[in-house]
Order: sequence, then structure tokens, then C-alpha cells
Amino acid sequence: LSLLLCLSAARGQDDDGPIWFGDLHVHTRFSADARAGGTTGGPGEACDYARHVAGLDFVGVSDHSEFLSERTWD
Repeated sequence: LSLLLCLSAARGQDDDGPIWFGDLHVHTRFSADARAGGTTGGPGEACDYARHVAGLDFVGVSDHSEFLSERTWD
């Protein structure tokens, strides 16, 4: 899901404003469904990929939390 985010919807059509590209729903190895699909990277790798490979301005990591524990983050 790639999204186009226009930060100022109140601007007129002729005004130039920032347009950012990003993904608001990314899963990492901390989500079982992502692991099942072959994802091996964590949040840091997801951010690096979004920035340096996909050329995105932002990314929202939205891992499922039902199987997370403090140990997961060590």
C-alpha cells in the first residue's frame, strides 16, 4: 500500500506545498504473517529500505503485537 500524503489540504490548487510519499502499513519480522511471507528484517531495516531503496519520505511500522515480549526487542 503506497500512499500519497498531501500535508495541507486547505491550500488552494495553485499553491505549491509539500507532497510526501510513504507507506503507512509495513510489517517486519516481528509479525508472524510477514515472517511467513519471507520477511527477515526488523523495524530498522524497514526504515532503511523505505528511505534508501523505495525512496519514500515516511514509513509506518505496524507489526502485530500479540506475540511480542520484552525479549523480542533484545
